[in-house]
This record gives sequence, C-alpha cells and structure tokens, in this order.
Amino acid sequence: MKEFNGDLIHFVDVLLQNVEVLHRKDTDGSLLRDQYMAENVSWILQKEQQRGNDCIFISGHNEHVAKWGSYDSMGKLLSNQYRYYVIGTNFYKTRCNLPEGNHKRTIQTFYSHDLLAKTAKLAGFKMCWIDFLLLKKVQKLKGMQMHIPIWER
Repeated sequence: MKEFNGDLIHFVDVLLQNVEVLHRKDTDGSLLRDQYMAENVSWILQKEQQRGNDCIFISGHNEHVAKWGSYDSMGKLLSNQYRYYVIGTNFYKTRCNLPEGNHKRTIQTFYSHDLLAKTAKLAGFKMCWIDFLLLKKVQKLKGMQMHIPIWER
C-alpha cells in the first residue's frame, strides 16, 4: 500500500507538471518541460532499480534526448547524473500527433528530406543501420549535406 500511495502521489505530481507547462506562455516553459521530463525519467529509473533492473530505454525527440545544445534539455540534464547513451533514428515517413491550438490535436504525416532515409526507402529496406565511423573513410558520403539526428560515441 505504501508503494501504491507513493506512485499515486507521483502521478498527481505529473498531472500538475503538465498543467503548469501547458499554461506557460513564456519560453521558459520548454526548459521547465525538459526539467520535469528528466525528473520523471529519474523516478522511473529508481522504480526499476528497486525491481532489480539497472537500466532503462527512453525514446524521445532528438531535441529532448540530446546531450548537447544551447539549452538544458532532458538529455543534457540526465547526462550530468547518469551514464547515458543516445541512439539516433530517422524515418522516411512518420505520423505525428501535434497540438493544433485550443487544446485540440491533429495527426500530420511528414516525409524526410534526409538523403540516407530516402535512399533506404527507395532501396526497399524496411530497416537499416549505418556505421557513422565509416563516414571518415567514404569521401562521397563525407561531403554530403545530411540531417543526421543524434549520434554520439
């Protein structure tokens, strides 16, 4: 019962966090959102550690999971506390559930302009892996202007 009550308190706290971020009109709302996300990931990791699991996998937008950048993203905050790895992904076609305004949402479809994602799609690959260390060796790829989400060693 004590664990359930602790979880319930946290879930109410997350609801209040969402309300606070949603009603922020200034640019600090994004910083606050990433701060809350980092705190919630830490809470999830602690819960998993109590269950005997020593790591978790997080999926998120590259601006949130990045360990670098001009603002304190969730990833940057987490990398200050934990051994944290970022794996970049890209999609040729994706559907996103986006805010439309007035608390409404819309589903939009986007196609990547990334040359590697488009090439993989046109080649018929459903999934592929790219070793970015090879970019140093392959001059043709090295000079290409590509949007590579996130990759770190």
